Amino acid sequence: MPGIPSIYYGSEWGIGGIKNNGSDSALRPDLNLDEMINYPPRPDLPAFIKKLAEIRSGCEALLQGNYSQVYVSHKQFVFSRKTTNEEIIIIVNSSESSEVITFRTDGDSRYYDLLNDDSFESVSNSLTVNINSCAGKILIKER
Repeated sequence: MPGIPSIYYGSEWGIGGIKNNGSDSALRPDLNLDEMINYPPRPDLPAFIKKLAEIRSGCEALLQGNYSQVYVSHKQFVFSRKTTNEEIIIIVNSSESSEVITFRTDGDSRYYDLLNDDSFESVSNSLTVNINSCAGKILIKER
């Protein structure tokens, strides 16, 4: 959705948190920064977040494009952001299993996945994408 993405306290390290009634202090546990840097719970997460930030800052459509929902199901979500110069399609699969998602496009085009270094082609105004469990894709429409 439009807006500025943010990382909640500790999310950059992949720490868990529990929301309690009346207090969210468990969502903000004390962190030992040296321990987080040297023994992060999810060692790959900071680099992944950095990659997402770089993709966002380099894409006009992600910064100021019009937002549109493309496909919504219980565990999958696809939306687009468009400007006159650029179109980005974001695909998210929160399921524990890989999924095949098919959705409508504005025409027959080729899309490049900025996140996973892959490409896809829409045919007859339709795009079918295989997506791994708990994964996402950031597709940019090739001109």
